[in-house]
Amino acid sequence: MNLRRGLLGMWGILAGCAASAPDIDNIAISGFHSEEPERCRPSDVTLDERQVASFFKRAEPIDARTLHDEYDWAPCYLEGTLKSRGKVCTWRVR
Repeated sequence: MNLRRGLLGMWGILAGCAASAPDIDNIAISGFHSEEPERCRPSDVTLDERQVASFFKRAEPIDARTLHDEYDWAPCYLEGTLKSRGKVCTWRVR
């Protein structure tokens, strides 16, 4: 699987935060993680905070079954934080 193409269909998790796009700010990327370093490197995920914000502006919540059944799971991801309604939340984009 071409990881760049797979990441175009990326998804995000907001741990403990449900918010609409206007409620999200202070997006920060804290790191890159890879479960398969030989297949997925930082150069495969070249997103900045602006691009992550753009993703969350268009994102819609989905349930775990849809995520599992309908989306490819990349072996690497960016992780960070954002602020929603005064609460700091953790996110991942694969």
